[in-house]
This record gives sequence, C-alpha cells and structure tokens, in this order.
Amino acid sequence: MVLTALFSLIVWELIDVQILNPTAFAAFGESQRVRTESLSADRGTIYDRNGIELAVSTPQKSIFTDPLLVEDVAAESAYLAPILGVPAADLAAKLGADNRFTYLARQV
Repeated sequence: MVLTALFSLIVWELIDVQILNPTAFAAFGESQRVRTESLSADRGTIYDRNGIELAVSTPQKSIFTDPLLVEDVAAESAYLAPILGVPAADLAAKLGADNRFTYLARQV
C-alpha cells in the first residue's frame, strides 16, 4: 500500500509537470538559463574617399582601487598623483573613502 501510494504520488507529480502546468516550469527553466546582455561595440574607423583614416577609435583603460585596503593614504596619493596627472588632494579623498571600490582615473 505504501509503495502504491508513493508511486501514485510520483505519477501525479509527472502529470502536473508535463500536462497540467508545463508552461510555469518551462518559464522557470528558461529564466535560469537565458539572459539578455548588452555588449558595447567599438566604433569603427572612418575613412575618406581615398581610404585615408579620418577618425580612429582608441581603447582606454581605467584605474581603480579598494580604498579599505590602502594603509597610508597620504603617501600613496603623493606617489600616484604625478603618475596619473591628478591632484594629490583628489586622490587622497578617493583613497580615504569608506567603500570597497572607487575609480582613481578613467580613460587613461
């Protein structure tokens, strides 16, 4: 009797999943494996009628840090300021922030 009850319960679940309510489980499965992601494309080179480049895209890098890992804010901002071309006071404010991520310089 117990085996028959368990088998009936399994059959009922199969009927529910496959016949009575398949769209809910299909939508749930699709939401776990399908996502939309926007990819930013690089701009293409612009040429004149003679094939000479008029405008060229140049990839740029950004420099960031975790301010909570910085031990000596004054020394590190004084060291990085001439390298990044940013005033030491601005870097000290960014390195002394109370968060886990901050940009020091963008598009360098």
